[in-house]
Amino acid sequence: MHTDDESPMTHWPQTVIDMMLADIAAGASVERACSRPGAPSRATLFRWIGSNADLAERYADAVRAQVHARYVKE
Repeated sequence: MHTDDESPMTHWPQTVIDMMLADIAAGASVERACSRPGAPSRATLFRWIGSNADLAERYADAVRAQVHARYVKE
């Protein structure tokens, strides 16, 4: 079991974080992305986003992609 203060780079495989961000970019909610087997909790993900600039940037990119896919028609 994980604790909320663990670093995403030490406990969860990068592939899990990558898949979560891909889910968000494709339209999934954070709650749904965090429901993946082996994924961190939503609270943990947001704590990491608040303390890790690289992850925060990747999350912001995923949210921008989600918004673009939902609302921008080309």
